[in-house]
Amino acid sequence: MTDLPEFLTALDGTELFEIVAPGNAQTGLNYRITVTRLAALINGLLATATVVQTGATLLNPYVAPIFPPRFLFNKTVPSATYVNLQSSALYPSPILIRDIKGDADVNPIQITFSGAELADGLSSVTIATPYGGYWFNPLPTTYGNGFYIGTA
Repeated sequence: MTDLPEFLTALDGTELFEIVAPGNAQTGLNYRITVTRLAALINGLLATATVVQTGATLLNPYVAPIFPPRFLFNKTVPSATYVNLQSSALYPSPILIRDIKGDADVNPIQITFSGAELADGLSSVTIATPYGGYWFNPLPTTYGNGFYIGTA
């Protein structure tokens, strides 16, 4: 299938993709899926959240994985929280970091970035408002690496 020509026209949602489940061409089955259905599945993956209840300490910060892109902090033992975002080039979509316990005023959440990356010129961002949060939007590589911030 790698010798297929590139599809260059606009999509209307009816185009078909072929997927193999469980992911092994020798033992899997081939299925067809429309671009509209595939987009819905991907959006479902992007809407999934991870609730972090332990760890994320100064000496052992939580390293936010690529998927899912939403991280909700509800630590069972109250303490300050530390989060490291990986290189912005790795994230295909915005990342949400949010306090859902409601104690960020006394146990703030500090977010830092990979290498020399910044978010709106800042080397770290702190959430210090109960139930507060931010969206970290990866910058297009033409504008450098890093993030721009949106409110949650």
